[in-house]
Amino acid sequence: GNQPLWIKTEGQLAATAVPCCELCGAPREFEFQVMPQLLNYIVDDHDGGASEKAAASVEAITAMETLDWGILAVYTCTATCSLPDGTGYAREHTFR
Repeated sequence: GNQPLWIKTEGQLAATAVPCCELCGAPREFEFQVMPQLLNYIVDDHDGGASEKAAASVEAITAMETLDWGILAVYTCTATCSLPDGTGYAREHTFR
């Protein structure tokens, strides 16, 4: 399968360390990664004043954890299972 493009050899997540899906128990596989260049879009100020919504998002992210990361690797359920009530989104696994 696909693998993330890691920025260094230390601290990589082994495929065996990715937890199985909480809903159906199927294994998760790497789906995509977010690169640190996204930070420019999160905090960029094109119109001379950050919107309240964008500012609130940045504050929320900063409050939870630092914005300093190499990549965010996202792993999703291989069974594409459905939620019990059929609405919303399933929780997936992200590794930083």
